[in-house]
Order: sequence, then C-alpha cells, then structure tokens
Amino acid sequence: MCIRDRFGKGSRTVLRVDCDADAGARERYTRELLDRLGVKAERRLLGVIASGTSDLASLKTDLEKLAIDGGTITLEDFERETIAVSDAKAYKYAAAMTEGRVAQALAIAAEIFETEPREAAVPMLYALATEFGAVWEAGRSGGEIPPRLRWKERALKNAARRIGAAGARRAYELTVDAFESLVTGKVADARQIIEVLTAEIAALPSG
Repeated sequence: MCIRDRFGKGSRTVLRVDCDADAGARERYTRELLDRLGVKAERRLLGVIASGTSDLASLKTDLEKLAIDGGTITLEDFERETIAVSDAKAYKYAAAMTEGRVAQALAIAAEIFETEPREAAVPMLYALATEFGAVWEAGRSGGEIPPRLRWKERALKNAARRIGAAGARRAYELTVDAFESLVTGKVADARQIIEVLTAEIAALPSG
C-alpha cells in the first residue's frame, strides 16, 4: 500500500493514496502477459488487478491457468482461480460501502476475515480508500476519475450524487485514519478497525 503526504488548503495535511505508477505498471504487465497468452480480460478485471496488492508472480500463475481455455477471462473466473482472493473481495466490500449496502459490506468483510484473518484489513482499507477517493473525484468540481477506474464511472458518479463530494472525502479521510491506527498499533484488533470504520462511514450524512 502506497501512501504519501499531500498538502491541502490551509495547514491541514491530507494523506492521499498515490499508487498510480504502481497501478499503471501492474496494468501494463497484465496487458502484455495477456497478449503473450493470446487471451483477453474484462475491463473490470483489469481495474481490480491494477489496484490490487498481490505479487506479480502469483498473478502470472493465475492468468496462465485461466488462459488455457482461451477467450476472455472474466472477473468471476479470476476470483475462482486467484491465489490472493482477498484483493477482489476487498473491492466488493468497498463497492458495497460506496453504494450504501452496509449490511452486505459487513457480510463480505466477515467472509474475508474468516479466510485470511491476519491479512484481511489492509486490502480492505486500500480498496476503500481507492473507491472513496474516486467517488470524491467524481463528485467535486474539476475532479478526475483515475484512468484505471473509468470503467465504473457510472457507479462512482451515482455514489457521488448519493453522498456528495464532502461525504466521500470524509469517508476517505476516516479510512486513512483507520489505516494509520492499524499500522502504528494504536488499535491492535484489525476486525474492530473495519467494523468501527464501516459504522462511521455508514453514519455520514447523505448529499
């Protein structure tokens, strides 16, 4: 997970997830690999891979297996095969949160913690920050949705209309605060961090 400081207006420092270079490299690698394998992939799958955290060696193994049947690799195919399924499931959690489906988000989070209790929180926090950052861009004046997420522009704009740019930014900041609490050891219980964060975001006013 890549986080760096970015200074906003006034004296407040806003921490932004800034992994565009890494994401771009992952997407280029994936496209080149797919070309060599003679197959295609759904656009939404490319978006998940680009924003993921699984290592490239594992990714290569998964795609080589899926390429055996030829054709187009779907996100569902990838989820069934992938070694690190937490990335794809983390984005399902994040999408449910941006769309206001809180109960479903909590159910997905619980499933992730069951399968990967030690490593579950970071992919979910990364996915949540990425999604709400994109919703913020979709809702603010002059904002620009990251290229790797433009395949879901309609969903992001719908979320922006529902919660507003200010709400999306606040959700983003709460997520970054939660990540800091996790990595600094301020809160040791990763599951508690996700559950409290989910409740805090769900309680944000709409519009």
